[in-house]
Amino acid sequence: MNFSKNDGPKKGEYKIRPYTFPDGKTLSKYFLIIFLFPLFLLLNSCASNPAANHSSLLFPISNHPEQTYSQYKITHQSIKTFQAEGLVSIKTSTQADIAHFIWKQQDQKTSLEIYGPLGLGMTKIIKTPAGVILTTSNQQTYQAQDSEQLMKETLGWSVPIDGLNDWLLGIPENPINTYSLNSFGFLSILTEDTWEIHYLSYISIQKIPLPQKITLSSPEITITLVIQNWRLSK
Repeated sequence: MNFSKNDGPKKGEYKIRPYTFPDGKTLSKYFLIIFLFPLFLLLNSCASNPAANHSSLLFPISNHPEQTYSQYKITHQSIKTFQAEGLVSIKTSTQADIAHFIWKQQDQKTSLEIYGPLGLGMTKIIKTPAGVILTTSNQQTYQAQDSEQLMKETLGWSVPIDGLNDWLLGIPENPINTYSLNSFGFLSILTEDTWEIHYLSYISIQKIPLPQKITLSSPEITITLVIQNWRLSK
């Protein structure tokens, strides 16, 4: 779902562009407003009010946060197959998008599907050791070795696929990083390379704590994820 920057005098204002199908037809902007308004409310509440979450009702306060975090990393690094599904908000200096997403990780294969309203306009990215395949909503297919460069060229934004595989689980990708923990012994803020990841709340899935609301920021982009459904397999 695409938005374009308003040409009016109000700084930071956005206006909705009608969604365009591959055959050239468009969805009514009024339909888009009705559909997107609840999603905006949900994503904005997640990003702007991190204290308003229910993690405190699910997890005990840790007397030894670093020890809890070490055990958390051991448990989550053993998760090799998982699926995360929910809402994503993507903001750059020139665009603001909102959509549904499905992230699937199976060993060394990663799949990211991004949907417009009611499942329309799917973009799919598949990454394996052999390379990356990106299929756009108009069924154009692109292949490359560098996933970030390919996403930047075709979508106008990018995110490190390998990093996000770990960040979604609430663990760092690289041993060199800086972080702070919350009172439960889980990540609160993680900084790797040019990315800063804020973990706003956690949920318990199969008695395993997992991130539910995440904001990822770099100098060029801010991404907010609200994970509504987790599926795990070790």
